[in-house]
Amino acid sequence: MFTQVGANYAIFTYGSGWSNTRESWPDLNTVVEYYVDQKYRKLTMKLNPYKDTDSLSWGLVKVYVDDKLTATSDVIKQKTDKAIEFNVDITGAKYIKIEPYVRESADYLGGVRYSTGGIILWDVKLWK
Repeated sequence: MFTQVGANYAIFTYGSGWSNTRESWPDLNTVVEYYVDQKYRKLTMKLNPYKDTDSLSWGLVKVYVDDKLTATSDVIKQKTDKAIEFNVDITGAKYIKIEPYVRESADYLGGVRYSTGGIILWDVKLWK
């Protein structure tokens, strides 16, 4: 059972404010970790490309259960026109890590690089 209150989405892109974001162009990723204390059996979320994703950019999400890679989403690209539904069995997990990853491309204007590419994680839920 799950009860949701308020907005439930996050945008992961260059400069989006996620803490601990690592950029080694063209790779952009971060990891967020949650203590779930073996209280949940499933993690679900939906994934879409962010509006500035161009034809060369792509992204995905990895989920770790107690530091073991458990699931990797399908790749999200510019032409991903339907939300990718990503479901992960986390039964027995003490900790989970969610790692969004984006492979950026870039546009240059006046010698300045403008990164493109990003993903939207939304309707993220933990299920008992």
